[in-house]
Amino acid sequence: LRSLKRAEENPEESEQYVRLTVDYRQRYIAALEHAERDAARRARAVSQQYSEIINLYRQAGNYPEALRYARSSCAYVEKTAAQNPTVTLVHALTAVYFDMLSVYEAMERLSAQAFTEEQQRGRTAVTEKLIRALSFLLAHYKESEPTLHTLNRTVSTLSDLITAHLRLGQTDSAILCCEERLRLSLDRYEKTHFLSDAYHAYYDASTLYKKLNRKDRELACFLLGLSYEEKELQGHTTR
Repeated sequence: LRSLKRAEENPEESEQYVRLTVDYRQRYIAALEHAERDAARRARAVSQQYSEIINLYRQAGNYPEALRYARSSCAYVEKTAAQNPTVTLVHALTAVYFDMLSVYEAMERLSAQAFTEEQQRGRTAVTEKLIRALSFLLAHYKESEPTLHTLNRTVSTLSDLITAHLRLGQTDSAILCCEERLRLSLDRYEKTHFLSDAYHAYYDASTLYKKLNRKDRELACFLLGLSYEEKELQGHTTR
């Protein structure tokens, strides 16, 4: 109904359904306190409801409200995770931090001149928290049984860490993560023998080195990626 009214260019009724949606999601959050006994599942469910509210206000361009709910979500999950930092809760935390960063980035993109120093500090603080949470997950995956699933999770976590380090200008840390991601991605290729695993690994590394203006590494990784993709184009399905 909210989307329909927006499509009909009826902003007043669309806003009415926004308020109703937020109200019912808040009721659901309150109900979870009594209905869900498991703290980790409750925190994850609560953060998912907050995430929907954040998206609503972000889509509507109401960034102060989006940021307010992002902070509420962050405080709720952080409090639960502090008592028992399980992998499930830390995953929920990373989702919360990504939500908050998306709001900050939208605010800066659409109103760069109005993006205050306080908001910049807030974004930096959230990015630092995200790096700590991702590092926790990375350590967990490294200690887990080296299955293809954990390998995929490790590579994905390293990709997120690269992005987070770059946000803070931590290029050395980003490069270390990139080299580790490349090595693990090639390990995955050794398990799957899929040529796409090899050339995507090199192309991803090349893209990062391009951002950092490391021309030698950019070209070397690109050419290695190209050599594997050429094999696929020639009809090879595996190595």
